[in-house]
Amino acid sequence: MRALRCVLAAALTGAVALPSDAGGDLMVETLDHLLAHAKSVAFVRVDRMGEPELEATVVESVRGAPAGAHVRVVASLAPGAVAGSEVFVACASADLEHTTAGCVGGVVAGDVVALLSDAMRPYRLSPGVVERASVPLLAAGRPAPDVCVEAALRFPDEPAAHASVRGAFRAADGDGAASGAPLGAVPLKAALFVGSGGTSDRERTFTHVEVHTAKGYATFVGGALGPARDGCHAFEAWAAWPLARTPRSLARALVGSDAAVVLARGTLRVGKTTHPVVVDARGGLRVRSKHLKDGTPWMYLTPEGIGFERGPRDSWLVFVPEGLAAVRASVPEDDAGLAWTRLVPAGAHVKWPVRLRTGSTDGGVVGEVRLAHVPDP
Repeated sequence: MRALRCVLAAALTGAVALPSDAGGDLMVETLDHLLAHAKSVAFVRVDRMGEPELEATVVESVRGAPAGAHVRVVASLAPGAVAGSEVFVACASADLEHTTAGCVGGVVAGDVVALLSDAMRPYRLSPGVVERASVPLLAAGRPAPDVCVEAALRFPDEPAAHASVRGAFRAADGDGAASGAPLGAVPLKAALFVGSGGTSDRERTFTHVEVHTAKGYATFVGGALGPARDGCHAFEAWAAWPLARTPRSLARALVGSDAAVVLARGTLRVGKTTHPVVVDARGGLRVRSKHLKDGTPWMYLTPEGIGFERGPRDSWLVFVPEGLAAVRASVPEDDAGLAWTRLVPAGAHVKWPVRLRTGSTDGGVVGEVRLAHVPDP
């Protein structure tokens, strides 16, 4: 699965190294291993909000701190919690009253928990989500029921086109199989991962289902899993990696076609000089100019704006598309291509003023960027 940043405490690791898209290794900890080695596994009720810790009472003890014990939980494990919320915690220490480091946990939402860690390390917990009823089974080293997930696929360039993919994934590690009309008649090898938007955005949960064929793959990305209906958790999803804007491009991804795709094309005008600009399927913004770094892909989508490095002295040309903050919050931080399909949707022609910034100094408007949507081939 793609390199997505989710972290675990070192005290609970027995991780294996997998190659990451960004280079280097991505360390993965399976849920069954984590629960088998945690000294405290419990569900707690939040009594009082606070920073950096919440005060809580154990309402169900699987291991460690007994029911009724008053404990402290790192607040970053429970974004969005309020007094009365139920939170799951699994910790390296049996003493939750005094030691809060080395924990993994999350707010109980219906019958599932999306898990976070309190330690900023390059680890991913697989599958990153657990059904409440499976916790005691996994902690005891026993098999737990598979997690059923159904992705309702949407396509940015063809809003009327819908498809569905359903998979069954092992609760212990997220591996499984998926099937559905876009994938063909035979179930495909698949994996489930649920995690936060990234290290800078822990309050937003995203679900990822990756499927593999003999020659290609596709990653379906969407929001948090909903409560189980007919035994299956549903979420709305987009084929984000490789980016598939239509059912045709999803079919190409599944057979391993890596044809270059342009999402948008236009111009960057600075003063009286105009430069050609393209946005590729990875979200890279490329421009040719003697004043800018030649052909540099640009993927830094933040609410503060999008820009080109102009040269030395921390000088940038920056533009801020309307609705950038909302778009940036709606996708994981490394899915820039999907973000661009919302900034320049099907049929759109957009333009935004370009400003010069040197360090923290705003030099005012110096030009304009214009982009037009390019249809999927």
